[in-house]
Amino acid sequence: MTRLVCEADLETAVLAVLRQVYGDTWRIRRTPNLWVAVAVEADTPYAPTLIQPELEDFVRELDNPPPRAGRRFSMLSAPWFANQLEQRGEGAYYDPRGPAS
Repeated sequence: MTRLVCEADLETAVLAVLRQVYGDTWRIRRTPNLWVAVAVEADTPYAPTLIQPELEDFVRELDNPPPRAGRRFSMLSAPWFANQLEQRGEGAYYDPRGPAS
């Protein structure tokens, strides 16, 4: 007797394989319409998040992720504040460069 494999079973199997192959670099999940990968390491030279509707495009980006857009650190990270601002008191910081325009 032939067992019919439903689409959900196939996607679950593909997701398991992707996690096994790329799990050291990416946290991978599937929504009803999108494949999503988030970099394990936040400080990467490539895009920290990949989102694609098609599996083939998603795997292509996993193998060759696009470059990162913007800074390699969060503007809200504690190290950034420690390096850029002067602490004037408990929770109070001063930017000696003045306001940005």
